[in-house]
Amino acid sequence: MAIRRNTRSVVRSDFLLSQRALPHWAHAEVHYWYPEWQIIRDCVAGERAIKERGEDHLPALESMDGGDYEDYLSRATFFNFTGRTVESLTGTLMRRRPVVENLPKRLEKALKKVTRSKQPLHMFATQITREVMQLGRVGILIDMSATQTTEPKPYLAHYTAENIIDWDEEVIEDELTYTRVVLRERRKVDNMASTGNTSTTEETYLPRYRELVLENGVYMQHIYESDDDDAKGDFELNEGNRIDTIVPQRRGATLNRIPFVFIGPRESTPTVEKPPMIDIARLNLSHYRSYSYLEHGRFFTGFPIYYVESPQGGGGDEAEFELGSSKVWVTPPGAKPGLLEMNGQGLKYLSDALDQKESQAASLGGRMIGIRTQAVAESDNALKMTERNEQSVLLQISMAMDSQMTKAVQWWAYFSNVSQAESEKINVEFNKDFLFDAPGAREFRAIHAMYTDGVLPVEVIYEYFKKAFIIPDWMDLDAFKKHLDKVESFPNNPDIEAKQKGYPDAKTMKEAEAAEKARKEAKDNPPNDLPGPNDPPPNNTPQ
Repeated sequence: MAIRRNTRSVVRSDFLLSQRALPHWAHAEVHYWYPEWQIIRDCVAGERAIKERGEDHLPALESMDGGDYEDYLSRATFFNFTGRTVESLTGTLMRRRPVVENLPKRLEKALKKVTRSKQPLHMFATQITREVMQLGRVGILIDMSATQTTEPKPYLAHYTAENIIDWDEEVIEDELTYTRVVLRERRKVDNMASTGNTSTTEETYLPRYRELVLENGVYMQHIYESDDDDAKGDFELNEGNRIDTIVPQRRGATLNRIPFVFIGPRESTPTVEKPPMIDIARLNLSHYRSYSYLEHGRFFTGFPIYYVESPQGGGGDEAEFELGSSKVWVTPPGAKPGLLEMNGQGLKYLSDALDQKESQAASLGGRMIGIRTQAVAESDNALKMTERNEQSVLLQISMAMDSQMTKAVQWWAYFSNVSQAESEKINVEFNKDFLFDAPGAREFRAIHAMYTDGVLPVEVIYEYFKKAFIIPDWMDLDAFKKHLDKVESFPNNPDIEAKQKGYPDAKTMKEAEAAEKARKEAKDNPPNDLPGPNDPPPNNTPQ
């Protein structure tokens, strides 16, 4: 499907193509989940995207014509708690940057530019996390620049769930291995458009397909393009549409595996899992419809209606009546002028429905969405249980990210001419501090006492303080120890040097040092009435 500039589709072209743009040969699971993915995308994008879908998300009421529906749609309000939940959960998981362990020193600088747009790893990981939170599916391709140089420059590229079109698996050497993955990309085409006497360049985006395959144990990529918009989704991956074949190599040798990684909320396999946000998104749409009914009712019940008696002989029976405070109803003769006001008692049920759905959404999305209207009535145990439920979801995603991002970074390091043995030692771990309750003053005093008594080593103290957000991300254990040993790091604590030497305070240290100095002086300068080392022994013979 062609995607043109200045339309909604351009802004969201990477993941929101129409249903008919999905190739007919796409995997059955993709066809099944595609409508659900679109619902989540629309809800996360917000009110503009929701309203652009029109009757897909807000069906017209009975007997509404085009103008009535436009007014009805404009009055509707979309309260986007789906997007807020995604951002809150992503922020919680990415509160700390992922920790990369055993990374070779020579790759530390390169880790700050792991994508073609020179993104650092933590920013790339944030994008991946947001995708997993929304649709529960994303893929990472580890690829090399087409222009080979003496210094290899591999990069990570992510593909959204909608653009992982098809895949195949086989058991190779007792291991379930991808043998084929088809990815959809987009390419820009400039077309000349004529308007009157002027010509302008119009940008059009057309689909491109990248097929990753293992052929006779060799990994290669086939690229397919077409000049057709493919609005019907009937594009075929055949020789006629193939424009290029690439055989990636490392140090001149081909690869026997496809360097592609699937990430899901739990299992992280090619099988599509249920999106984490689908229940909240569907409830968000139901909330949107209820809100539209409420606003529609408020509009017509909130304004008074004036009425007057029709003139004698006037056609009161033939009069047309219109709703609105600026209109006057003409009634049959004999009726007194007056004012009609509707109390709108039925609207209370719609308002109650909104509260109920917000409460349900809060129970699904946890306290992250910030609309827990009944939190004050819940017991401490109920709140604790809700928090544990939230943490279990985050923990599953965090562990899946650990496993799959580790694989991706290992591939990236391997493409950077790191040996396989060395790359396999690399480990990536994501934040799990959401499992950690913030410590109070009592806990800190207990930790201090255990440290000074030799119960807890400094390594444990360091990890604890880091989880408590006392130690910044940039400070490693060696830097922490170095700061502890520097008196200059504690200018407002005169006792710190004494405590580092094992004394309770500076006064005790000075007294101990003074006593030690006196003892040494007494040893070096004995009293004159005492015999020296060369004096003869005393004569103790009795007279």
